[in-house]
Amino acid sequence: MKRFFILLLALLPELVAWIRRTAPQAQVIFHQTWAYSQTSTHQEFPNYDSDQITMYYAIQDGEHHAKA
Repeated sequence: MKRFFILLLALLPELVAWIRRTAPQAQVIFHQTWAYSQTSTHQEFPNYDSDQITMYYAIQDGEHHAKA
């Protein structure tokens, strides 16, 4: 999962540049998702130790890096 995130961050500037070239009038926005419920059985939840707060902080960290 972390490798995917690193790849995504590496490609994000290229994606934003392509959007700006292709549709200069477009507004690039970021939608922050929410953390799973503490009782979630989603198959990816164990990546966050099945902890809602851990997942929330990971989302916040990802948002911070994406904005940088």
